[in-house]
Amino acid sequence: MRPTRMALITIFGSTFLQLVAGFMLLPWLLYRLSENGVSVAVSGALAASSWIGILLITPLASRLVKRVGRQQALRLASLLSTVSVAGILLTSRLEWWFALVLLESISAGLRWVVGEALVVELAPTGRCGRCVGLYETMVGSTFFMGPVLLNLLGTSSVAVPWVALIMTGTALCLTHCLGSVPGSSQAITPHDVALSGLPNAVRRNAALVVIAFVGGFFEGGVSTVLPIYGLSLGFDATLSTWLVAASGLASAVVMLPAGLLVDHMSLQRKRSGNEKAPSARVVLMRWCTVLVMGLTLVMPWLSGLPWLAVVVAFVWGGAGGCLYTLTVIDIGERESGAALFETTAVMVLAYTVGAVVGPLLGATAMQWWSLLGFPALLLAVSATGWWALTHASVILPERALQPMAH
Repeated sequence: MRPTRMALITIFGSTFLQLVAGFMLLPWLLYRLSENGVSVAVSGALAASSWIGILLITPLASRLVKRVGRQQALRLASLLSTVSVAGILLTSRLEWWFALVLLESISAGLRWVVGEALVVELAPTGRCGRCVGLYETMVGSTFFMGPVLLNLLGTSSVAVPWVALIMTGTALCLTHCLGSVPGSSQAITPHDVALSGLPNAVRRNAALVVIAFVGGFFEGGVSTVLPIYGLSLGFDATLSTWLVAASGLASAVVMLPAGLLVDHMSLQRKRSGNEKAPSARVVLMRWCTVLVMGLTLVMPWLSGLPWLAVVVAFVWGGAGGCLYTLTVIDIGERESGAALFETTAVMVLAYTVGAVVGPLLGATAMQWWSLLGFPALLLAVSATGWWALTHASVILPERALQPMAH
């Protein structure tokens, strides 16, 4: 097997195991708190700490990669995850659970940045969309594989953390089998030095920061408040839950088709010789934002059309997933070396902020302006993304609009 393919399989496998373990273990911890009579507020704080670590490590991830290298950064992410799960097995003290969940989220944030960047860096020429689409589909599958495995083991089973430890330990072993990542050098080029640093990465990729935020807002943030909006429309709890399911399903199934479509459109654009036309990635991003805006306009009439509400929720989740996937592909086509990891970190940070503030803004909009507040908020956010894409030549430097050869 070729070294590049082996490296990709290793990254895919270790990431899958670590994420499934995390999505299985966190609900198990929350159930333990509930059984012990711990307040909902404390449980919510524990769940929130799984995002705090990502926000803390993301700005530092690219600097860490420069210092220790890509392979060592990925191994460190697996090691921290294994230590976190082992610690949960050794103690039941609440303060330690908070610290260990925070440690796990730091590990997940580091793996998020390094894993995404390595996949696009190792993707064969002309197949970046396919590789990224497969990777994002795999990541999306872990969102429900973890809870499903938890249900199979039993939500009160003491075997859950042991299974999680086996999975994270296996992921750690896989990362040690990664060896030397082929295809690029660890050396920092003059281009990397001139453009190094997170602030520079934000300035050079302002439009993509906006798009990543919009993707996180719709995929991670809106889905959280869909049950509340469903109830406000007069739907019962079952139908409101189906809205969440539809959004989550879409964000998992659209990744690979979006990546394949980018590869196909890019090939057709190259064959036509029309290099001045907008890239396939930008065109598809615009379609996503326009589709979201169009369907959001029908929201005031959803109360009488439950099936349409499910379709709209599916589109929201799918559009958010597409925007994120296309952003990753765009970064992989334009950046290399240290700049690749810095730009990926910026994207992850923007996506995470969108996922975190989405529920806060959504709930506030529903409270202040009844049924119209939520649609107005979604229109404003999607229109901002469309504007950023339409005026990309203003927000992004011209270099960023031209794909770089691998």
